Amino acid sequence: MIRKLGAIVLALTLVLTMGLAPAVALADNDNQCVRYGQGYWKQWLADPDPEWECDYEFEAEQLLGMLNTPPRGGNADVILSYQFIAAALNYSVKGCVMPPAVAAVFAAAAGHLLFDERSDDRAEILGWKDILEFWNQNKYAELLSVVYEGEGDLFGSHIGDKMTFTFSNDVFITDYIEIDRTGSTSEGYLRLHKHAYMDFDVSGNVLTVTVNTAFSSPRILDMRPVEEITGLYDVVGNPVVVPDDGVWVSP
Repeated sequence: MIRKLGAIVLALTLVLTMGLAPAVALADNDNQCVRYGQGYWKQWLADPDPEWECDYEFEAEQLLGMLNTPPRGGNADVILSYQFIAAALNYSVKGCVMPPAVAAVFAAAAGHLLFDERSDDRAEILGWKDILEFWNQNKYAELLSVVYEGEGDLFGSHIGDKMTFTFSNDVFITDYIEIDRTGSTSEGYLRLHKHAYMDFDVSGNVLTVTVNTAFSSPRILDMRPVEEITGLYDVVGNPVVVPDDGVWVSP
């Protein structure tokens, strides 16, 4: 069956893998390139829109048949193929740029499904599926809440003061991270970045910042919301999103 899939989408994949120059999809978080999941593409393949430009020739009926193939016994290859086909259609029909993490996973999935670069690791295969699905469905990691736990109302006054940032999806930290809100000290200055006074820890969709040395200038918490976070990314490598109105710190 996988060889049949290879015959169906081989030409499609060659177009993508030969011409794909990974670049950060800067527009993703602004939804300027709206992508669609496998459910949408099932409907589209049943009656393709002739006005949409395609970069390849494909047999819509065969692709639709593959998307409708049940994953008997939890077949990881079939489950992966759903998101692989949807990603290929999003990329080529919609012209959406794949960020580096997605491009790398797409290439790995192509090697596994179509060529001789197969993986025997089910967890790895389903991990590829998760990342492609994340991208296909326009998901992102949005800041949902910020909670302060500590003594008094100034963050950094005491060792052990803690701020917990919760996001809509898993996040990953880089070597440098900065949490900020605009304004001067008198307007509620709150700029936190990695240094020896604080420990930054990420677990799933939660970032925790804990004070290990009292600040000389503790941060005011209640005058402005958190408005910007840099150096924190979602699973496909896009920066986390902070709502336009920011997120207020809750006690």
